[in-house]
Amino acid sequence: MKSTIMNLAFWSGALSFCPIVSTIAQEQKVSVDLRKAPLTELFSSIERQTPYRFSYRDVVIDENEKVTITRHDTSTRAILESVLAPLGLDFSLTGESIVIFPKKVAAASDSAPIRIQGTVVDEKGEPVIGANVMIKGTTSGTITDMDGNFVLETRKGDVLAISYIGYLPYEIRIDKKNKLAVTLQEDTQALDEVVVVGYGTQKKVNMTGAITAIKTSDLENIPVSNLSNSLAGRAPGVTITNNSGFAGASSSIRIRGSAAEPLYVINGIIRDKTAFDALDPNEVE
Repeated sequence: MKSTIMNLAFWSGALSFCPIVSTIAQEQKVSVDLRKAPLTELFSSIERQTPYRFSYRDVVIDENEKVTITRHDTSTRAILESVLAPLGLDFSLTGESIVIFPKKVAAASDSAPIRIQGTVVDEKGEPVIGANVMIKGTTSGTITDMDGNFVLETRKGDVLAISYIGYLPYEIRIDKKNKLAVTLQEDTQALDEVVVVGYGTQKKVNMTGAITAIKTSDLENIPVSNLSNSLAGRAPGVTITNNSGFAGASSSIRIRGSAAEPLYVINGIIRDKTAFDALDPNEVE
C-alpha cells in the first residue's frame, strides 16, 4: 500500500505537520515467471501483486507478441524497461497508473544536404569524361571532368542517374555515403550504331574519341531562330552562351572549357560559325 510519512517542523514556537508522499509506491517489487506468454499476461501479473493499473490503447499492444521473463523480487520499473524497450514501447508511471505508449524514435534528418564526390570510369578503369550525372526527377546535375570526377549536392534518398553515349545507364540511391565509385558498362547494341562524323560515318565501336549525338526529334518545336541556340543544354561538356539579349542573336560555343571556337564540318566541308548559324534546324538530319 502507498504509505504517508509525516514530517515535523518547528519554527517560531509553532508546530506544523507537512505530509510528504513517499516514492515507495514507485519501487514496488514483484516476481514473474513467464514463458512465451502474451504481454497482457505480464501486465495482469503485476496488477495482482501491486496497486498499479495499466492503461493502453489496443492498437499499441500486439497480441501476437510473446514475452519470456523470470525475475524475483525485482522492481516493477526494471521489469517493464527490460520487456517493453525491445518491443518499441515505453511507459510512464504516475502514482498507481502505468500508461503504455509507442517509443519515440528520433527521426533522421533527411533534409540535410549531402555533398557527393564521385568518380566515373569504364570497364578498363579509364575515366569517363563528360558523363551526365543527374538527380533523377529533377533538373539538377553536373558532368564529369577530365579525370571522371564530379561533385554534386544531393539529399538522402535521391537517385543519381549517370549516363554516357555508348554505355548502359547507371542509377544509385543516395544514403549516408558521400563518396561514390561508378563503373559504366558498354552498351554493345549502341556500339553497332552508325555515327556521322566530320568526314563520313563510323561505327561507335571503332571510335576512339567521345561522340555525342543529338537527334532531330530533340530539336523539334523549339522556338529559336538559329541552330546554336537550339543546342543549348543538350550536349554534355558543351557550353553555349548567348552573346546578346536580342532575339535571334548568335551564341558562342565552347567545348569542355576550351577558349577556341570548335571546328564546324558541314556535309564534309569545313565551315565557319556564320555558316553554321545560317543552317535551318529543320534541314539538319
